[in-house]
Amino acid sequence: MNRRTSPRAILVALLGTAFLSAGCHLMAVGAASVVLTQEFTKHAHAHLVTMDTGLAWAYAKATLGEISDGPIEADNEARAASATVDEAKVVLRVQPFGEGRTKITVTVRKWGLYDDAEAERVLEKIKRGLR
Repeated sequence: MNRRTSPRAILVALLGTAFLSAGCHLMAVGAASVVLTQEFTKHAHAHLVTMDTGLAWAYAKATLGEISDGPIEADNEARAASATVDEAKVVLRVQPFGEGRTKITVTVRKWGLYDDAEAERVLEKIKRGLR
C-alpha cells in the first residue's frame, strides 16, 4: 500500500466491488459451485407443483440421478443440484413458491450454450417422476 492510499479509499473500493457483484448469487453445490445470475433465470425452464418442497426436492433429485451420466452434486440445504446428462450440464433448483406450492427450475448448457430443448426434456422427465 503506498502512502497516498487512505483507509477510506480502500473501504470505498471494497464496498464498490461488493455492490457490483450483488447481482450474482453464489450457491454451493457439493464440492463445486453454481453461479446463479439473471442469465440463469432467463434461460431457466420452470414448473409449479402443488407439493411439499422437501418431497418435490427428493423426487426431482432422484430423477436427475437416474438420468444423469454419473453422480450428481447436490446441496440439500439450498435444494440445488447439478449433473451431466447427455454431455450437457444440468442445473436443478427446487424452491418454495407460496403456500403449498413448489417451483422446480432447470437450465441446461451444452458446449457452452444454453440448450432450451434439452432443458424442457429434462424438466418433462422430472415432472413425470413427480406423478
